[in-house]
Amino acid sequence: MHYQSALPQPQKLNIIYNERLRITEKCSSIDSLHQHYIKFDTVLMENGYPRNIIQRSYIPRRPHMRRIPPKDYFYIKIPFKNEGIQVRFYYNKSLLTKRSTPIICTSNICQFMDCGFCHLNNAVYQVSCTTCHKIYIGSTIRTLHSRLNEHARNTESSIYKHLQVCSPSLPIDQKLRITILTRENDNINLRIKEAIFIKEKKPELNSREELRELQMLLQRQ
Repeated sequence: MHYQSALPQPQKLNIIYNERLRITEKCSSIDSLHQHYIKFDTVLMENGYPRNIIQRSYIPRRPHMRRIPPKDYFYIKIPFKNEGIQVRFYYNKSLLTKRSTPIICTSNICQFMDCGFCHLNNAVYQVSCTTCHKIYIGSTIRTLHSRLNEHARNTESSIYKHLQVCSPSLPIDQKLRITILTRENDNINLRIKEAIFIKEKKPELNSREELRELQMLLQRQ
């Protein structure tokens, strides 16, 4: 493995150190160990390793202590790019929720006038069934009025299918309760926050395709 390879430098040092341990275990005498170390160092120099890196590989490695994240945070792994970019970021759950001023919907055909959030956009929302208490979590960059009416009319929607079997005689505004979980102007961050809430709350009404898509989104970050 050449020194200019894309692996992070700590990983290169670990590989070299582990190889030295293997050499130490295989050699039966001090002279043999010294000769194999010289050959190994020569191979490293031929692959572009500086002398100071080779010397550092002789120092015993300290055991890596895995940091336990605080309970109030979600960590998202970011793929390694190069030595110059090492980023770690996290969301504080207390920052995921923002208070919103209720706005009464003035649309004539709105079926959710009592929710008070119809004109809001760029939001992660929760739809709760008032009968069985199952929930659906989604996000939208459009107004909630548009998105919720799609749920109520689209026969392929998991919410529409649930409404047909759970208290179908009740008016829709009495069947469902709408809650705003958080708002976010950046579309990618909005989807990430949606995935975080779905992972935490495990909604029963989201389809398997939606859950799989959002799980892949978290894994790519």
